[in-house]
Amino acid sequence: MISNFFNAVFYDPIYNALVALVAVVPGGDVGVAVILVTIVIRLVLLPFSLSAARTQRAMKSLEPKIKELKEKHKGDKEKEALETLSLYKEARVNPFATILIVFIQIPVLLALYWVFYYEPFSTVDAINTARLYGITPTPGFISLDFFGSISVAGKS
Repeated sequence: MISNFFNAVFYDPIYNALVALVAVVPGGDVGVAVILVTIVIRLVLLPFSLSAARTQRAMKSLEPKIKELKEKHKGDKEKEALETLSLYKEARVNPFATILIVFIQIPVLLALYWVFYYEPFSTVDAINTARLYGITPTPGFISLDFFGSISVAGKS
């Protein structure tokens, strides 16, 4: 059940995007398609990254006040925690927001890794057509030479 969800939400869209880009990129250049898929993924994750950066900046600006609270409530950890939480609430900062960003990025990175690990792009015949959406074009040719000069085949 979880693997079906993961495949439907992360793996299959990335796989289909990569196959479609290989079909559209001149010469079927896998290297260029990988770069384009990476750019698209970064653009999709950009709002989450910007939100995390804003939260980190806000947390950084609150550090002096938090330090004051720690000094003020040195012996009382419960009071210190309550005051810190109220400070976060007052500043409209969620200290757990940056953790959410990491949890969003992990499955995307795993899916991207598994696309290359389990679905090699060595030949047109190696493409898993069972995973393709109906609108995904199948490439007629696949080139494993990045810009015709650097081989992306095999291990580095």
